[in-house]
Amino acid sequence: MATIKDIASIVGVSASTVSRILNYDDTLNVLDETKVRIFEVAKELDYVSVRNRKKSKIKNIGIVQWQTQSQECEDPYYVTIKLAVEKKLILDFVNIVRIHEYKSLESIDILDGIIAIGKFGDEEICGLSKLTDNLIFVDSSPEHNKYDSVVVDFRKAVNESLDYLISLGHEKIGYIGGEEFYRNGEPSKVDPREVAFKEYMINRGIYNEEYVRIGSFSIKDGHDLMRDIIKNSEELPTAFFLGSDTMAVGAYNALSKEGMSIPEDVSVISFNDIPSSKYLVPSLTTSKVYTEYMGEAAVDLLMENFNCEREYRKKVIIDTVLKIRKSCCS
Repeated sequence: MATIKDIASIVGVSASTVSRILNYDDTLNVLDETKVRIFEVAKELDYVSVRNRKKSKIKNIGIVQWQTQSQECEDPYYVTIKLAVEKKLILDFVNIVRIHEYKSLESIDILDGIIAIGKFGDEEICGLSKLTDNLIFVDSSPEHNKYDSVVVDFRKAVNESLDYLISLGHEKIGYIGGEEFYRNGEPSKVDPREVAFKEYMINRGIYNEEYVRIGSFSIKDGHDLMRDIIKNSEELPTAFFLGSDTMAVGAYNALSKEGMSIPEDVSVISFNDIPSSKYLVPSLTTSKVYTEYMGEAAVDLLMENFNCEREYRKKVIIDTVLKIRKSCCS
C-alpha cells in the first residue's frame, strides 16, 4: 500500500505537507498546483488516507461535455468551465469519468454523480438520469426543475451593457448573436442574451429588427453577419452588442475590412471576457463571466447532495461584471 512518504518523494515536498494536504488543512500555505499534484499522485498510487478510509468508497463522477472536442477548440467558454470542475473534483478526491460522445453513455456503468456542461434536450436528460439521480447542469437549467443547476445572470449582463451604451448616447444599437443546438440537431430555446436585448430595446422604443443577425457563436459568423449588416443597412448602427467575444473577433475583422474604426465609427461591446479580449486592438469592452465559479458551484452542489438529502432543487446564478475598455465611445 502506498504511503505518505511515497507521495512526498514523487511530488518533491515533505511528508508533513502531504499529510496536511490530504487531510484538508486549510491553514497550510501551498500553491494550488502543488495541492492538485499531491491528489493526482495519491490517486495514481491508490493511496487512501485514514480520513478517507472512514468514508465510503471513492466517488465516480462523470463530466458530460455538450460540445465536441473540435467545437471546444474554437470557443474557450465551456473549456474553462470544464477545467474548473475537474480541478475542484481532484481536490475533493474523486474519480473523474470524462464523457465526450453522448452515444458512449450506453457503455458506462452507473455513476455516483454527473456534471453536465452545456445544453441538453429532454431525451439526453432522460438518458443521463438513468445513470444517476445526482445530476448537476451547468450553463442550462431544465425547465421541469428536477435537477440542480448553475447558470449565468444573462439579463443583468445585457442590461448593464446596454445601459452603458445608452449613457454614451447610442440609440441605434445592433445585435449579433448565436443559436445553439442539442446533439440530435434540434435547436435549443432562444438564447437569453437575445431575449434580454430585444426586451430592453423594445421597452425603450428603439428596437430595430434590421440591425439583428443570428448565426453560430463562431469567429466566422461574427465576421459574416457583421458584413451582412454593413452591406444591407441604409444607415449603420452606431454600436453593436455581440453575443460572445469569439463573435466579436470576427466582427472586428469585418469592420476593419470595410475601413471602419472601432470605436470612432462603431462601438462594440460583448460577452464572456475570454483571455484574448483585452489584447484586441482596441481592447474589448465585455461582461466577464466567472466560469471558474460556475465549475466550483457545480461541484459544491454535487457534494452537498452526497451529504444530505434535499427535497428541493437549487439553481445557482453566477453574477457578471462589465469590463470597460477601449472599444466604446460617445
